[in-house]
Amino acid sequence: MEFHDLADYRGKVVLLEIMLTKCPNCQKLAQTLEKAKEKYGDRIAVVSIVNPPDTRAAVTAFKKDNNLSGTILFDCGQAVGSYLLPNPERPRIHVPHLFLIDSNGMIRNDFDHTSTTIFEAGGLDGEIDKLLQ
Repeated sequence: MEFHDLADYRGKVVLLEIMLTKCPNCQKLAQTLEKAKEKYGDRIAVVSIVNPPDTRAAVTAFKKDNNLSGTILFDCGQAVGSYLLPNPERPRIHVPHLFLIDSNGMIRNDFDHTSTTIFEAGGLDGEIDKLLQ
């Protein structure tokens, strides 16, 4: 078992994704994030978080099927709850959701499942470039 702490990524821009392996939009975002890793190399870190009902087998298949090299972490709701802040007025968690975290560990932007210009249309590079300046 490995433990991960966002502090381990200080000095890099972190793209923190909350996703499900069976979500078609999550698959599209995973490809976008993989391209970002290829373009920006070690200047960024891509970290994904899944929750039940995802399993180790589902994540392994998802990574293989989508040719992914990033880190996918398992959560039982605590991390996702602290980032997405569900409440009685907004009880559902929609995926994918992407947080952009600067090199000092501060969340600088977040994009929900409706942010198709970021997830699919190339808008992510501009957001990363701003954080790398």
